[in-house]
Amino acid sequence: GEFFRYTIGEPVSLPRRRSGMIPILNETIPGERVSIYNPEVHGRHPMNGLRLTNSSSLSLMAGPVTVFEEGIYAGDARIDDLRPGAKRLVSFSLDLDTEVMRLDRSLPELITRLSLRKGVLQITKTLRRETAYTLINRGDKSRAILVEHPASPDWKLAEPASFQERTEDLYRFAVATPAGRDKTTELRVAEERVVESAAALSSMGADTVLFYASQKGISGKVREALNGLAKKQAELAEIVRQKKQAETRIAAIHREQERIRGNMAGLDRASALYQRYVSTLGEQETALTALTGELDGLQVREMEKKKEIDDFLGGLEAF
Repeated sequence: GEFFRYTIGEPVSLPRRRSGMIPILNETIPGERVSIYNPEVHGRHPMNGLRLTNSSSLSLMAGPVTVFEEGIYAGDARIDDLRPGAKRLVSFSLDLDTEVMRLDRSLPELITRLSLRKGVLQITKTLRRETAYTLINRGDKSRAILVEHPASPDWKLAEPASFQERTEDLYRFAVATPAGRDKTTELRVAEERVVESAAALSSMGADTVLFYASQKGISGKVREALNGLAKKQAELAEIVRQKKQAETRIAAIHREQERIRGNMAGLDRASALYQRYVSTLGEQETALTALTGELDGLQVREMEKKKEIDDFLGGLEAF
């Protein structure tokens, strides 16, 4: 550690074979009475504590501290090295007069920005999480409570607007709590995080595209482009549906023809049933020819619509 020394202002004389305790510092230094709540220390009650200021001209070495309140023993604590003018929080016992209830919740993500470039959708989302602290002071005096809330480097404090202290790992919020069994004080801490991602529009269905188009806060140009894409995708989906329907009907006719030909194998060709089967096969062949032509046309339309969408995406830029 850093070097410092204590200088004894008055000479001390000791007789042989005797010992003595020499006071190095005997001064009054200021301290503010606070309660310190940290859920990692105790989930329900804060700790009684002091905010000490070393107003002396000497460094205080790290070590144990015994705390008395109004002449009565209140607890023990430890402090780190305290340089002149430095401040330190010291906690020494459980504050049973004060109770804290904590409730965490995560809010739905909010899409704040969308942009389009050559078929890729750039998505900016804001994630928000909140923690509500309810503080109850059942003592007969008002009390200042320091609420220590964990701080994450990826999250930005949104509420409240300011904090009393910030360390590497936590925020400290000062909350004044009036005395009274039925009186509660609320502290709401909200944090936000901005997340960016990208997604290929070609892999999205029309419903997903329309979901993004319905988001508030996006530009009119982006909304128009997404609605236009969703319309083209819906048209493509209808063509695909009609194509599958035609394929299903063709497959059904082929199965029916196999059944009829199986039945005809054991019939006399001059029988009425045989002749009816021949007529049915003829009608089915006519229907197959029409369906095959319809299917070919749908396949061409599907390819054209896919190319139309690819060209639309390739030239798409909107912010």
